[in-house]
Amino acid sequence: MATYSFNSYKLAGAIHNYSIQYNLEANLLISIAYIESRFQRHAISSVGCLSYFQINSKAHSIDYTRIHEEYYNTRWGSMILVDQLHKYDNNELLALNGYNGWASYKNPYANNVLKIKRRLDKI
Repeated sequence: MATYSFNSYKLAGAIHNYSIQYNLEANLLISIAYIESRFQRHAISSVGCLSYFQINSKAHSIDYTRIHEEYYNTRWGSMILVDQLHKYDNNELLALNGYNGWASYKNPYANNVLKIKRRLDKI
């Protein structure tokens, strides 16, 4: 039997909550968090992006005291994704690549996220 930390339950709750609030597929948010951080709360990228959804502190006015909170980080990730979907007329590939910082069909990021999502959708 797998053991889960309290934080994994909070992350699951946050993803469920914001997928409904922002009309996003929960499996898409799960896939982004997996690709971005492997669900590591304290993940920091080489360019300083933070936590589960790797929020870029240079591009967004985040509260550093809260960025590692599951609900706060998931809310930011969801808002950024919704913004990218609007920006790219709901083109999921460009929106995901925009989320990653390079909105190009040449960016493999979106395909990596969607590959994970397809696996989750089969469960």
